[in-house]
Amino acid sequence: MSPGRVFLMILTVLQSVGTLGADGPVRRSGVDPITGMSQVVVTGEISLWYTSRIVAAPDSAGQRVKGVVEQTHAVLRQLDDQLRQLNSGDPQVVRLNITVVSEDAGPQVRNVLEDYYPGERRPVVTLTGGQMPESDVLISMDAVGVLGDPPSASKPDLTRLGAACPVGPKVFISGKAAQGNLAVGTRDTLKQIDDNLKHLGLSKADIVQLRGFVMPLDEIDSYYSEIKNYFGDVPVPAVTFTHWISSGYLVEIEAVVKDTSSKSATEIEFITPPGETASPVYCRVCRVPAGPLIYTTGLTGEAKADSAQQVTQIFDQLKPLLAGQGSDLRHMAKATYFCADDTSSVALNALRPTLYDPKRPPAASKAIVPHVGFPGRAITLDMIAVPSR
Repeated sequence: MSPGRVFLMILTVLQSVGTLGADGPVRRSGVDPITGMSQVVVTGEISLWYTSRIVAAPDSAGQRVKGVVEQTHAVLRQLDDQLRQLNSGDPQVVRLNITVVSEDAGPQVRNVLEDYYPGERRPVVTLTGGQMPESDVLISMDAVGVLGDPPSASKPDLTRLGAACPVGPKVFISGKAAQGNLAVGTRDTLKQIDDNLKHLGLSKADIVQLRGFVMPLDEIDSYYSEIKNYFGDVPVPAVTFTHWISSGYLVEIEAVVKDTSSKSATEIEFITPPGETASPVYCRVCRVPAGPLIYTTGLTGEAKADSAQQVTQIFDQLKPLLAGQGSDLRHMAKATYFCADDTSSVALNALRPTLYDPKRPPAASKAIVPHVGFPGRAITLDMIAVPSR
């Protein structure tokens, strides 16, 4: 490990510990050296707003602004508009999930983010790469924002743009997949999610966000159509997707769910529903109690390191980030892994069993993607965790 990275890890712990006593519903810690945004954001007892996929909106003539910088600005403004309609005061963003077409776009996006978000407003950011179904779209995002007061009749109906996640316990359902074309795979995957919900005493009305990892993108309409059909008369929650590369399934879908059941967790629970097999490196369903959630930035390794070394480096960063917020590898709730090559994917599979408690692995999704937005980087990991005490 380089001396610079050791210093960064020590500084991260000091910065994180320094924020533990901070007041307010959102606490932000550290500066990620890759994105320039926060390393960790911790949310307290607040309602959150999960958005659907956002791209730069076309003008009245059907034209979008051109260029990564211009489209990044446009998407961030659209996100702020959503949050302003739901809240009074300045919009607060917890997490940005960003997909870019070009691997060279990452540094341009970073420059925009640093200008757009001053220190006290920096979200955590996960950046990955993938194609878009729209030929003129260069960047897409979805986000987690602060909703503030519970939604009321006086607030606008933005259900087409996102969904509210109220204060209280939550459930993270790992990515699930089914064989068949994109329509059939989506339909059957939603059936698996529905079975999990019923086992937990929940229903489709409790889903806050669905995230798909999808190919081929020229059939993306069938992904959305099957989701709409599944919900029927129930309002469709936030829906987003990322392009992935898969030799098997065409679609994998994960879910964020508000826990309205009578069996709400009082501590983090790692659940294997009936008919499913437990894994030592991810749980099928993770249930978390009401209370703080710890969101990490998308962690990457050093560009000069090989893919396997980068996998080790991201966990070397993750452990002190969690420790700085009173958590650890046994209290991780949801992981997302984006691997830009097979080597990083294989190395991740080999390393996780040596680090994770096999009875307490997080819910997770892992996707092979064309790149992770910055040249030389082979993998990105982000995590949601809860305090261990």
